[in-house]
Amino acid sequence: MTKTAEKSIFHKGFFAMNTRFEVLFWGSSESVCNHAFQQIQFQVNKLEQTISFYDPRSELFKLNKQAANGRVCVSPDLLETFLLGIEAYKKSCAYFDISKGTDFARTKNNEQLSGSSQNNIDERVEIDKNNACIRYLNNTVAVDFGGMGKGLALKKAANIIDSESIEHAFVSFGESSILTRGHHPNGAYWPFALDTNFGIDKEWHLNNSSISISALLMRSTGQQHIIDPLNPQRPMRNMLALVQAANPADAEVLSTTLLAAPPKMKNIILQNFETENIFLAQLNNN
Repeated sequence: MTKTAEKSIFHKGFFAMNTRFEVLFWGSSESVCNHAFQQIQFQVNKLEQTISFYDPRSELFKLNKQAANGRVCVSPDLLETFLLGIEAYKKSCAYFDISKGTDFARTKNNEQLSGSSQNNIDERVEIDKNNACIRYLNNTVAVDFGGMGKGLALKKAANIIDSESIEHAFVSFGESSILTRGHHPNGAYWPFALDTNFGIDKEWHLNNSSISISALLMRSTGQQHIIDPLNPQRPMRNMLALVQAANPADAEVLSTTLLAAPPKMKNIILQNFETENIFLAQLNNN
């Protein structure tokens, strides 16, 4: 293979989960890159059809409408995602809670919330792993995987890229969730920096890693998209959390958790995750 062929760039993208999913590969043949891209697009679309909170056609949307009335049998994909969500709940010390979808939706609509007496997820969701059935234990429960969906998608992309032996890849999902393999065609790493609007002059050097960025900017109305699930009334600060980790799903969960959890809990939570780099910054309203 000539040096020109080695550095031939493959760049494609598609729309998923209300944002852009883009891949950049180099060092592999176009046929291999195309095959990997098609597999990734299929798997990401399939994931969205399974876990979308808003799409009436998705399996999760239908489950959220039915599961308070009794046990509902679910697909292996949705069951696996639920189990990952429960694992994230435990690792985050309950500050990442997939079962609080109703609260998240109310927060986005700027509705008042009150603390729940049912702070244990086992009091809200019942999972029968042997029979692949799920039941919600009260009619206020709605499950939302929005805080980890992009990370799960990038994990599927990573598995495909690795199985196709693509050595060099940069994958961006909405520019806030990043996956890398190998290095840039003109350097020893993939450089990554935050949008200049954040006012943070810092660069990360990525090889076989992932990054997730979550930011909380309170609007003048008090509206916010991230809450403390154990204390919804706790005042939140304008913050940015960047997590670098080998596992993109863990990075996604943790970047959200670090904004939702009170400062005293952060070091305790970090002990439950394998990370490469953590960056926290306070933001202003400008």
